[in-house]
Amino acid sequence: MAFDRIRNLRPVKRHRSDVYILASLVTFALTVLIVRGMLRITGYPRLGINTVHIAHVIWGGLGLFAATILLLALANRWALMAGAVLSGAGMGLFIDEVGKFITLNNNYFTPAAAPIIYALFLVTVLVYLQVRRTPGQDQRGEMYRAFEQMSAVLDHEISSLDITELYIRLRQIQLATSDESVRKLATAMLVFVETEAPICVEPRQGNTQKILTSLQGWGRRVFTERRLRVFLLCVLIASGVYAVIDMALLTFLAVSPESFATKITRFLRSLVSPGELRSLRDGVWFSIRAVLEGGVGISILLGAVFFGLHREMRGINIAIYALIIDLTAVSLLVFYQDQFKAIIGTVLQYIVLATALFYRRFYERPAELDVMAAISEKRKT
Repeated sequence: MAFDRIRNLRPVKRHRSDVYILASLVTFALTVLIVRGMLRITGYPRLGINTVHIAHVIWGGLGLFAATILLLALANRWALMAGAVLSGAGMGLFIDEVGKFITLNNNYFTPAAAPIIYALFLVTVLVYLQVRRTPGQDQRGEMYRAFEQMSAVLDHEISSLDITELYIRLRQIQLATSDESVRKLATAMLVFVETEAPICVEPRQGNTQKILTSLQGWGRRVFTERRLRVFLLCVLIASGVYAVIDMALLTFLAVSPESFATKITRFLRSLVSPGELRSLRDGVWFSIRAVLEGGVGISILLGAVFFGLHREMRGINIAIYALIIDLTAVSLLVFYQDQFKAIIGTVLQYIVLATALFYRRFYERPAELDVMAAISEKRKT
């Protein structure tokens, strides 16, 4: 009996949960970027009078509370998306002021704030990747998801793809379950769907979706396999060279004495942000960054070499692992030293990583297929 209770407490993945988490993740990132950018442009204004200051952390808390109430009170499917957007915006507004809560003097500009924000973003990305995985064939979880899809049947707002997925899910439950009551329930749900004959309403493309579809079509026409290969090779070389040069520059400034104030040294120091110059005095953290960033740059260049020599799979894998290390470890250190440089670099690195993953998924062929093609070509000759 106790075992059954524990088993019934196991978490069940919600239907389309990856879509809701992605919406929350994107809203969270955009909120932080927009707030920090607008505050810097406007000179960090204060909203309030006299001794009263209405910080945007309050609006973040209200957004989180509104998302919670919305999800607890309403069962409509649209409430899930609204709650996801509200939670992402609320968390972005809240975490943006984390610097005030980890310092004794309520310092919004403390260097530790940006790494904390980015670390939370990384954790959310990991959660999204985990949720995005296809759930196992658990009959209890499948029934949960079937019940969720039934709400769309009741609202007569279900697409042909969703209705087909619901049919397949209920049929599989009928065949796989050993519980007679569950089988009868799945059968009754199938009869209800067939009797109700819901109208299949295909999702309409909004302006944003139309733009994305147009961009995808343009991308397929412009970035053919060969062009994408050349583009990926160029961006890998550029990323690797930049990482190596950036680390070499910082290393030169770290070992050169401050009294060595030649024109070249002064020019090089002008290329580095004040936060990074201050970090050069901390030998331990600088050494960690030097090893990581230098290793990442060399690894990306090594991946580019393999990729250019038509050993694509090995080259892409090396580059992907190096980019992941850069985005998880190196970026945290850079955020501590210069958040705006880190934001630009992180966005660019995510673009490079997405390009590499896209190429590996859609254009890279397994080595076995290349061998088979070579054998087939040899037989023809």
